[in-house]
Amino acid sequence: ELKSTKGIRDLSPELAQSLGGYCIQDINLTHAVYYAIAPKYPAREMDLIHLHTTMFTKPLLELNTIAVHEYLEETRKLRAEKIEKSGYPAAQLRSNIKFAALIKELGLEPPMKISVTTGKETYAFAKGDVGYQNFVNSNPEYSHIWEARASEKSTIDRTRAQRFLDAADPDTRKMSIPLNYYGAHTGRASGGDKLNFQNLKRGSTLRKALVAPEGYQVVVADSSNIEARVLAWLAKQDDIIEQYEDGKDVYCSFADKIFPELAPTNKKDHPFERFLGKVCILGLGFGMGWRKFQATLKAGALGNDPIDLSDKKAKEIVEMYRDSNMQIAALWKTLDSHLFQMRNCHPDDKFPWSVCDIGYQYIGLPNGMRLTYPGLRRIASADAWRNSDLAVDDYAVFGDQELVSNNVVHPDTPDREFALHKQTRKTYGAKVVENLVQALARIIVMDQMLDINKVYPVVLTVHDEVICVVPDDQAQTALDFMINTMSTPPEWAGGLPLAAEGGFDTCYSK
Repeated sequence: ELKSTKGIRDLSPELAQSLGGYCIQDINLTHAVYYAIAPKYPAREMDLIHLHTTMFTKPLLELNTIAVHEYLEETRKLRAEKIEKSGYPAAQLRSNIKFAALIKELGLEPPMKISVTTGKETYAFAKGDVGYQNFVNSNPEYSHIWEARASEKSTIDRTRAQRFLDAADPDTRKMSIPLNYYGAHTGRASGGDKLNFQNLKRGSTLRKALVAPEGYQVVVADSSNIEARVLAWLAKQDDIIEQYEDGKDVYCSFADKIFPELAPTNKKDHPFERFLGKVCILGLGFGMGWRKFQATLKAGALGNDPIDLSDKKAKEIVEMYRDSNMQIAALWKTLDSHLFQMRNCHPDDKFPWSVCDIGYQYIGLPNGMRLTYPGLRRIASADAWRNSDLAVDDYAVFGDQELVSNNVVHPDTPDREFALHKQTRKTYGAKVVENLVQALARIIVMDQMLDINKVYPVVLTVHDEVICVVPDDQAQTALDFMINTMSTPPEWAGGLPLAAEGGFDTCYSK
């Protein structure tokens, strides 16, 4: 039916009837699938689906279109100025091949890398490529060219600004929020309609352009370090839990171990040391090896300036983290063994572990949902992953084989066309720990968001933030309620030390 009507704008009665029958069947099938799934689906998740839909269909946030128009004009003007200053046309800066030729004309050698996809040598021109960063830093006399290249390649700010303008209601300026419910493997929402609200930069013009109606405030509450807290709680890393309970700065506490001569460090006097401690707490808890730790810092971790650590220092810090957080390291090994059980157990079997259930190719979560690993299997050897950005010895390797998860289809599927554009994902104990921590953190924040929405309308959620729009005279009361709600652990997570912070403004300024 679809094929016969493709490209035809005005349908004949016969084609209209044929396509109508297709549509009716589609609706009936969707209706039947819903009623097959709904009885088994957690009620709170149904409420979340409804809330995600409401954010789009009944928007309260408005767009400051004047500010966005000015920002768009400013970015276009700045791009043109940088390209003119470089002395090269935009097409030559944009094309990798032409840009490589430009570099050679300067008497330099373009940085290269091995493509993870093809295994072949290719240009290392991505802004996150360490080789390119080193190349740029080593040739500062051509910074005007590198800046022009970056401006020409980074179109996200310009295109997103225009999409914001296109998406806002032309009469009311209301901004519908398109979020994909359960868009990520771990359950978090993902951005929709190419308007990804999940990665708006803090303090950016586009973020501040989301405003409350007159007489209202945008109230934001953010769950503090929730993934690091859940990790310590799940692993029973009691010393870190106690630090959170006592209100200590966990980042500084680890910085004290790296820089004992400066202890006790604090946020005001030791920003660099605290930042390094933060990267360790947020990154090393999920099995990051010293090579990736070193590369992450050199690439500018968390949007900060690059940090160049020697091999020796990077190894020392990673070993220090693992030695001082032995319960977390032990958790990685526990999930390594559970991966085998998830692969080898009978499809009808499951056994309890912590606040979860371990079953065939899944981990059952405390809210009734699952982390699924369909097609979980071994691959022949570690060689297939030797070009990965992580070191092979950081993976859980079993003999000459590793466990991987195909998150889409069974590996033996004959339907090659269906599987053509899908990826097989590698997994290992520490990676599963990361999945699980993110999934548990998501459950906590989403349940808290539902409780908040009963009192104050939730208009947006970004990672661990909940955003509401409330009348001016209720802003402080709403903020207090939201922080209290997000500082209270669920019944299934006794002893989990949660905390939250936030504020309010006429726009989304946090």
